[in-house]
Amino acid sequence: MFSLGFSERTHGSLHLHDEPLRVYDVSAVFDFHFSLIPDALAKKTVTLSGTVDIEGIATSAAHRGAVLVHWGKEQRIRYDFRFQSDAGVPMRILGQKDFMVISPIGSLIKLPFLLYEGDDHEIGAGEVELDLRSGARHGLWTTLKSLRLSRGVPMEPGEVT
Repeated sequence: MFSLGFSERTHGSLHLHDEPLRVYDVSAVFDFHFSLIPDALAKKTVTLSGTVDIEGIATSAAHRGAVLVHWGKEQRIRYDFRFQSDAGVPMRILGQKDFMVISPIGSLIKLPFLLYEGDDHEIGAGEVELDLRSGARHGLWTTLKSLRLSRGVPMEPGEVT
């Protein structure tokens, strides 16, 4: 059995609901892994891991979760991952990309998200995008270079709906 993986580096910002005028820097590394066997491809779920940095909240915090790809009528990609803050508080990020024909690249490189303490206490909202600071070609090329085929099946992803 084989699996395919790739990485993305993102950066962006966050506003906490308690401090709506303050902008917090956010960056994340997303490592995507999915099995290439037909049953796994039919689930449309990709294992997600990596690290997240949120100014004043988390420093290189390891995250783990899943991405669910709805590519029928809905054309959306949902992210759900968890990590611990520097203070040891369980955190969760839920994000969603909505594919738009009028802006295909823009709709796929930007990830709007909500930040939660625990599973359901929403504390902020933000957006990250594929790291294109060195230009679109460089950012996309870095992602393409990270593609890798490996033996074995990736870890089971978390629940995403």
